[in-house]
Amino acid sequence: MKNLLAILFRFLQNWTGLRSHKRQYFYIAWAGGLISFLWSGKIAEWFMKFFPSFSHENLDVLNDLVASAENEQKTIIVVALGIVVPLLEELAFRGILWRFLEHTISVVMIRAVLVAMIFSIAHQELPHIIGVFPLALFLSWLRFKSNSIWPGFVAHSINNLLSVLTLMSAA
Repeated sequence: MKNLLAILFRFLQNWTGLRSHKRQYFYIAWAGGLISFLWSGKIAEWFMKFFPSFSHENLDVLNDLVASAENEQKTIIVVALGIVVPLLEELAFRGILWRFLEHTISVVMIRAVLVAMIFSIAHQELPHIIGVFPLALFLSWLRFKSNSIWPGFVAHSINNLLSVLTLMSAA
């Protein structure tokens, strides 16, 4: 049983990027998460100003959900969107997808941009896709430099937590 767990652990490390990282990337991730929170919203706002016909229904649904939530529900929303979703997205995009593309695309820059594009497109609405893309590039860069998803998870969580808390304070 112990050998099976060791094999499973090595598999998860290799295929998901669940490796330790140098402390410097942790600090870069904190700063990047804060900066991305500021720029992503501004980019999406700028886009909507010039192209008001594009929808952002998913963000409207989230705003309505947060506005109507009770305190216990708000806690669940913060944990889900600020911690669980970033962890799952980092595992999926910069963990499993990154590792899969490592075997097919040897040029890191192409792989990083492709993962960032797929991650951004997964956010569905054009203003959100455009706003998320710079963060996605930064998360791909962190994945490449640190060889781990943890710094990206920190930056992603900070971005999402600040976004959700901002929505809650405005509600």
